Amino acid sequence: MSAEWVITKSYIEGNYDGTEKIATAVDVRGPNGGSEATWLGLLSGEGRAFRLIDGDGIIYFTGRCVRESFAPLDDYGMQDGCIQIQFYDKGWKTL
Repeated sequence: MSAEWVITKSYIEGNYDGTEKIATAVDVRGPNGGSEATWLGLLSGEGRAFRLIDGDGIIYFTGRCVRESFAPLDDYGMQDGCIQIQFYDKGWKTL
């Protein structure tokens, strides 16, 4: 079973102020059929922080997941060119 996750910020195209990327708040959830209560918990800070990164090391998305899992990358990030997921645990660590 896939771990439930939520993308909370996007850093991709169109999110620039001329000098740096600006995060756009989003609410993309997965997988389909996941628990509304779990997603609301993730949106309020529960679970593990993660970020999805492309092949050049550029952060595209950040969010939260119930546990360390490739689910956010497999379910959502790869369609936008992300190839790596990192989770925060006293620093960012690649899964």
